[in-house]
Amino acid sequence: TFRLDIVSPSYLIGPFQLEPTYFGALFHRVLLAPLRWCPPNGINVVDVRDVARAVVRCASSTREQGQRILASGDNISLRELFGEMNRQAGFATTPRRVPRECLLLMPRLRQFGAFGRQYFCTNHYAEETGLGTRRYGLGESIRDTLSWARRQPLYRHRSDFLWWLAQRYLF
Repeated sequence: TFRLDIVSPSYLIGPFQLEPTYFGALFHRVLLAPLRWCPPNGINVVDVRDVARAVVRCASSTREQGQRILASGDNISLRELFGEMNRQAGFATTPRRVPRECLLLMPRLRQFGAFGRQYFCTNHYAEETGLGTRRYGLGESIRDTLSWARRQPLYRHRSDFLWWLAQRYLF
């Protein structure tokens, strides 16, 4: 027999994303210009370094039985998240919500689920599992992710981001 440990994170943000997710790409995009629009959803985000720490603790545990860890972080609306990204990138812009009707016309973007709902909203982190507490708050995670994106730029122009987005989600 063998022990199986499962760590299930909510949505990951943080530095060192070599092949970025949609949100990871947005951290590069916001360095070029403010994020002016956002879906009407909310999400739970957790720093990838906290999740990595949870994985290491889980793997180094001496427990004989496996465990399942829900590693979650901060519940936040995308409007608040994008606004904080704008602020930390040096822009005073508050994003507006994209009307649901517009989003429904883009079926490949349905990865965001039913628009207007909150996703991954939970308050369960490692306190319940004995793995310890989070080290990185949302503001620090955003700051460090933007710092990483500045050192590892993916796009020179907004059109580069739009091309990446179209290739990934529309074609």
